[in-house]
Amino acid sequence: MKIACWNIRGFNDKLKQEEVKSLLTLNNVDIFGLLETRVKAIKASRICRKFSTYSILNNYQEHYNGRIWVFYKHTNITLRGVQRHSQFINCDVNHNATNVDFGITFVYGSNDGKERLALWEGLGDIATKVHAWSVLGDFNIVRSFHEREGPTPPSLKKIQEFNGCLNSCGLDDIHCLGSKYTWSNKQDATTRTWSRLDRTLINPSWLNVFSTSYAQNLLPGISDHSPERHLQHTYCKAKNEELDILAQRAKAQDIKDGDCSSKYFFSRIASRKHCNTIGTIQDSEGHSRTGYEEVNSAFVEYYHTLLGNKTDILPLDECCMEGPTLSQFYATALCLPFTRDEIKSALFSIGSTKSPGQDGFSSEFFKSSWDIIEDDFCTAVLDFFRRKKMMKQANMTLLALIPKKRDC
Repeated sequence: MKIACWNIRGFNDKLKQEEVKSLLTLNNVDIFGLLETRVKAIKASRICRKFSTYSILNNYQEHYNGRIWVFYKHTNITLRGVQRHSQFINCDVNHNATNVDFGITFVYGSNDGKERLALWEGLGDIATKVHAWSVLGDFNIVRSFHEREGPTPPSLKKIQEFNGCLNSCGLDDIHCLGSKYTWSNKQDATTRTWSRLDRTLINPSWLNVFSTSYAQNLLPGISDHSPERHLQHTYCKAKNEELDILAQRAKAQDIKDGDCSSKYFFSRIASRKHCNTIGTIQDSEGHSRTGYEEVNSAFVEYYHTLLGNKTDILPLDECCMEGPTLSQFYATALCLPFTRDEIKSALFSIGSTKSPGQDGFSSEFFKSSWDIIEDDFCTAVLDFFRRKKMMKQANMTLLALIPKKRDC
C-alpha cells in the first residue's frame, strides 16, 4: 500500500494536473492528499473528472477554498469514517486486501500560529480514538531550529507548541529518505530560506501493523516544496540555549521512564527498531530494492562484487613505500606531548547536553567550572599519557541485577 501527499500550490493549471496524474500512476498510489489546491468549488468537479480511477474528498464545507483534497482508490480502500476540518481531513481506513484498519490524517496547517492552535487541539482529539495512525502533510512549522536555514529563525514558542502537540498525541517522525528540507522560498542567496515544513508522523501502534514502512521526500517538480539541501547556520545563541534546556528535559524523561515496563518504554523500543531498519536501498545498478529479502540480497551482491574476487596484493613494504607519507615535520608533531590548550579544546568540543559520566557530571559542569578545576583536570589527563595507565575508578563498570518481581 502506498500513501502520498503534496502541497501543489494551486491546482488550476493543467500542467500541474498532469504532473499529479503522472505521480499517482507511476507510484501506484492508494491514498493521496493534495494540499493548497486554490480551486474554487464550482470548478472542482470538472477537475475531479480527470481522475476517474479515484474517489475524491475535500473540505469545502470547512474552508471556502477547499484547501485539502483526498484521493483514494475505492477498489483497494474502504473509508469507515471521515472527519473534515479547515486544516485537516481525517479518514478511518480499511485496506481491503489485508482487512487492516488504520487512521490517516492529511494536514495543511495555517500560516497563522494562533490558527494552528485549533489544529493541535483537533489532532489531540483524534489521538484518543485511533489505533494505528499516521499524520502527514504541510504543518507550516518546524520541530527545531535545525530544520530551518535562512536569515530569519523560527519562533521558539511555535516550535514548543508543535512538539507539545506531538508528545501528547504520541506522534513521532517516521524513518525518512530524500532531502532534509521540503520547502524553499526560491529567492536570491541573501534571503533564501529552506525549511522542513512537510513531514510524515506515526504513533507506536502504526509500527505494530506496518513495521517496514518508511517515507521518502521526492523532488519538488513544479511546486516549491521538497527543495535541495543547503548549509548555513544563523541562529542566535539565546534560542540555542533554550533548546539545550529542552534537550535536558527530554533526557530526564528517558532517565525516569526509559527503563520501566511502561508505554513510553515500549514505544521507544519500537521507534528505535524502526529507525535502525533499512526498508529500501539502491543497488549498484541504480534500482530501488525494498523488503527484507531484496535489501539483504542487495547487500550480499554488493560485497560479493567488492570482496569476492581474487586480486594480486602488493607486498606491505612496497605498498607503503609507494604511497603518500608524512613529512618529517608532521611526523614529529604527532609525537609531541599534549598541551593544556589541546585538553581544554577537546573538553569544550563535547556537547553540553551529552550524557554525564560515571560521576554524574556532564561536560557543561566542567566547562562552567573550568577556572576552578583547570589545574586538577589537566594534571589528571597528562598523567595518563605520561604513565600510560588509567585510574581504576575512571574505567570501571558496575553491573547490577535488579529483580523484576517483588518476591525475589
